[in-house]
Amino acid sequence: MKHVPHLGLHILVWILMLSYFFLAPDLFALLFIRNGKPLQVDAPIPPESNHINFVVEDLMPNVKDGENSYELFGWAFMHPEAGMDSGSLVQEIMLVSDERNYLFSVRSGYRKPELPEKLTDIQLNLDSLGFSALLLEDSIQPGKYRIAVVFRNTSDGSAFYRDKPVYYLVKTPNTLRLERK
Repeated sequence: MKHVPHLGLHILVWILMLSYFFLAPDLFALLFIRNGKPLQVDAPIPPESNHINFVVEDLMPNVKDGENSYELFGWAFMHPEAGMDSGSLVQEIMLVSDERNYLFSVRSGYRKPELPEKLTDIQLNLDSLGFSALLLEDSIQPGKYRIAVVFRNTSDGSAFYRDKPVYYLVKTPNTLRLERK
């Protein structure tokens, strides 16, 4: 019976250790990581548009400001509808699964070198077709996600979505990889 007070202390220490084990990565990402976090989790999926074309080229490990993440590369463009200013369209990447959706910001500029020859008849700014998106692996729950491109019109708030052709981002507890259908 004289060991009972120590037993309570041991139980408390174990509870604190297990809490730290499960909560520390999420708290660390929330408080200290700046790059690659999603803009929105469980974002609503905008209406689909056949005017969007995109290709996902690669997923590569990346270190930015000492933070480990992955960088998704590709290119995308949208044929603007009548009366739409293509300069007011902002690209975003959406990861979509049955359980949850993630919306990530995109940096324009990267593009595949041979892309202009393929698109010489289209009146678009070829230097802004390419994109790269930083994805923080710890901010994505394990699962298989379709990769989609979202074009958001900054002037009126409307958004358009496309997830074809089909590319998948597969997150396991220890890996993040790109799959093509």
